[in-house]
Amino acid sequence: MKKRSVLAIGILFIVCSFVSAQSTGALTIFSEDGERFYLILNGQRQNNVPQTNVRVEGLTLPNYTAKIIFEDSKLPEINRNYLSIADGNQVLMDATYKIKHDKNGMPKLGLMPTTFIPYKQINAAATNPVPPGATFESTTVMGNVDQQNSERERLERERREHEWEEHRGCAGKPGMAPENFTSALNTIRNENFDDTKLSAAKQIAGSNCMSVAQIAEICRAFAFEDRKLNFAKFAYDHCTEPGNYFKINNVFTFSSSVDDLNKYLLDKQAGTVNGSSMLPNATSGSTTVMSNGDQLNNDRERMEKERLEHERIERERGEHKGCAGRVGMSTEDFAVALNTIKNESFDDNKLSTAKQIASSNCLTTSQIAEICRAFGFEDRKLNFAKFAYDHCTEPGNYFKINNVFTFSSSVDDLNKYIQGKQ
Repeated sequence: MKKRSVLAIGILFIVCSFVSAQSTGALTIFSEDGERFYLILNGQRQNNVPQTNVRVEGLTLPNYTAKIIFEDSKLPEINRNYLSIADGNQVLMDATYKIKHDKNGMPKLGLMPTTFIPYKQINAAATNPVPPGATFESTTVMGNVDQQNSERERLERERREHEWEEHRGCAGKPGMAPENFTSALNTIRNENFDDTKLSAAKQIAGSNCMSVAQIAEICRAFAFEDRKLNFAKFAYDHCTEPGNYFKINNVFTFSSSVDDLNKYLLDKQAGTVNGSSMLPNATSGSTTVMSNGDQLNNDRERMEKERLEHERIERERGEHKGCAGRVGMSTEDFAVALNTIKNESFDDNKLSTAKQIASSNCLTTSQIAEICRAFGFEDRKLNFAKFAYDHCTEPGNYFKINNVFTFSSSVDDLNKYIQGKQ
């Protein structure tokens, strides 16, 4: 009986230890320029001597109130009311933040997303696990930083590849839960620079499915138009409702951005976008030096992903091809889509938006005719009428589109086009 009790206690201890190991996170903060500092989390000082690099393990909360006090009193304190060490689903991570200076010389704290990985992956690789709550302090002991960063980058790359397979095709799936999305959005907004916001947003989108409204909210968190466009392109593969992606157009200031996004989406749907550009990746601008063997493996992985992505596109095109007999856009969705088209200032912008909407939805002849009437020029009406034929739910009634044209030559041109397709 005593042996059984000891065995039960031992098993319970192992289970508790395992749960504890799986439910804690870690945080590393270092100064890019070597300034020494104190780190305070939720009012508790983590290092008694100012250091250039502070690591804290055994963290149990997804977010902390953080204060950084520099040894050099001339440098202002850094205060963060919402320092996240969890992803959008509140999974505790091994997060690394870097202190760097902005253009005015003021110290700022920024997340390094390529090291924002599940803590259990790093912890599992440790030969001597550290007790929860232990604090690592270092000043000049930085010889292994490059090796540690390399390992983290490898794990992050494996995580992205796994999630790419896991999240391919978010259409029809639920988006992030409201509370998780709010947490994720705050994490993005709390970053000081648009580039850091972009990398954090991509990390979050790469691990989740998102609704159009959620993607639009993230786009609005950026100050610069090109970052909005960059994220909007990236997030398309993680959208739960690609048929409503036209609603993203409203976040842009310039019509050229709308055109750029619409062209990108049309190229993706046609299968002409390079597969490698559609993969979740780290922010642009970084340079990775690889050996010949690594380059070969990287090329093989890229080619395999391109092949799989091409098969997915062809499958989706096959599923979408032939809208005949299907239901067109709902009255509410079409009204929003039509207003989006009409709100564009120029016919060329209207045309690219209309094509993007039609390519992601099935439309009735009356809906196609309504869109045609939104154009001011005859050639744009004809261009769209030809494009929309493959997305019509009632091709047998396509003759009704003839009524939108002013010139009989346009009717002849459309009829000849359709006869050539039949």
